[in-house]
Amino acid sequence: MAWGKDMWLRGLSNFYDLRSSEVYASAYPNYPPLANYLFFACYLLRLVIFKLAWWLNIAFPIFPSKLILFIDSRVFEAACFKLPAILADLGIAGVVYLFAKKLAPKNNWAKKLAVLSVLFHPTFFYNSAYWGQIDAIPLFFVLVASYLLLFSSRYFTSAMFFIAAILVKPTALVFVLPYSVYFLWKFGWIKSVRAFLLAQAVFILSFLPYISNQNVIFYPYIAYLKKIMEAQSLAYITNNAFNFWMIVAPPANIKDLVISPLGISYKAIGYILFGIVGALAIHYMLIAKDKITVFIFANFFVAYGAVIFLTRMHERYWLLCLPFLLLFTLQNRHLWKWWIIISFISFLNLYHGWSVPRIEPLVFVLVNRYFVLLVSIVNTSIFIYLFVQYLMENWRPKVSDRLFFN
Repeated sequence: MAWGKDMWLRGLSNFYDLRSSEVYASAYPNYPPLANYLFFACYLLRLVIFKLAWWLNIAFPIFPSKLILFIDSRVFEAACFKLPAILADLGIAGVVYLFAKKLAPKNNWAKKLAVLSVLFHPTFFYNSAYWGQIDAIPLFFVLVASYLLLFSSRYFTSAMFFIAAILVKPTALVFVLPYSVYFLWKFGWIKSVRAFLLAQAVFILSFLPYISNQNVIFYPYIAYLKKIMEAQSLAYITNNAFNFWMIVAPPANIKDLVISPLGISYKAIGYILFGIVGALAIHYMLIAKDKITVFIFANFFVAYGAVIFLTRMHERYWLLCLPFLLLFTLQNRHLWKWWIIISFISFLNLYHGWSVPRIEPLVFVLVNRYFVLLVSIVNTSIFIYLFVQYLMENWRPKVSDRLFFN
């Protein structure tokens, strides 16, 4: 809300270098341009509604004047700013339905269940509609980009949706590897280079309003790396996520740049472990006969592996892996139990991070150090189990067209 107001009052020039008028976790703006434009639009929406209500209040005596006080309140402003994420949740449900039509065309029950599993999933509506986080927005763009990649020839449109996801939040970057590899495999080098160049042009153009005296070509990349990616999260090995790092160093209040007993930083260890997961997932996607199915599960694994092994992970990042696991269950009903378990853990982790409304008996359990350790062990074990099963079933090309959960 502060950034939306600042853009209205100050303009966009040097926006990332100006201290915010209201300071919370970060003194300076640290979200990509497209997210800022959404914040700006939400602020304008609130202004328009207020001015319209004020005009109605003056023009028509019957208008309830006390409503003006509500529209002018912080609560109403917050509601306006939640709209993009709420719409993204609805959009995710819609894209999941489109996927379901392709993956389970004759199973109407599966299509309905897939949509309902998003619309009534506590993690989705708690994160977006209740808490007001925007993680659903880049996830929606990634899903649209993936759908277009898998089931259409509109490679430019797909690439635009994917770069839009990155321009909303850097969390979308965890999907870059499977997306890029599949894109290259399907469309070849020439179309891939064209799409890449167009995406870079859009990336640079999105930063133009923020540039004053900086280099037009280099500033967008420097700003994204230094002022957005490095400033997105607190520099701890975990930011409340129930993951591998909660097991290694509970209560996990260690900076990720600290040198570990292995002689390298915890951050480097996270990148190495995530790199291994990504490389193996991509390898089996390439040798699989049913590349669409394995592409979906590869996205699940890179998202799940990122939250498990990368440092600086928040509890709300579990949202990234849920739609891809859901899509995979459409063809593999044995995975429903893992969908339910992982969904339950993700919501527990969300409530642990923001315990509203506060239910004291539940909070008492969730803040217990040993409970957090236990859930983190279970979560990491589930990932390892699923990934090992995936590798064991797919280690040879001749069996790579079937997966362990069939």
